[in-house]
Amino acid sequence: MFFYLSSLILRAIRDCGENEVFSSCKGCEATCENPKPTCPHTCLPGCFCDAEESLVRKKGRCVPTEACRPANPIDVCKGFKCRAGTYCKPQHVKPCPDLTKVCEEKAVCVKF
Repeated sequence: MFFYLSSLILRAIRDCGENEVFSSCKGCEATCENPKPTCPHTCLPGCFCDAEESLVRKKGRCVPTEACRPANPIDVCKGFKCRAGTYCKPQHVKPCPDLTKVCEEKAVCVKF
């Protein structure tokens, strides 16, 4: 039994993904949705986002906390005036090729 558990733990250490670290005893980890979770008093081995590097889980990947969008994003169109026949639409200032980049938005007027 001990050998079986040891082999599982060793395999988990090898199989940790990018920005993940192995922990032999952890209850839970931070996510973008829940950055400060209340962890149960359980102890599970596994791969977790590296909290010392301020990484949290987002859609299955470990990303910097800055890559998490706020729960209530700022409405860039609020108070923005467009001419008749157009409406305000948020637009990315720069493309976001992966989850580690924070996208910025600006308000633009688009024709109906």
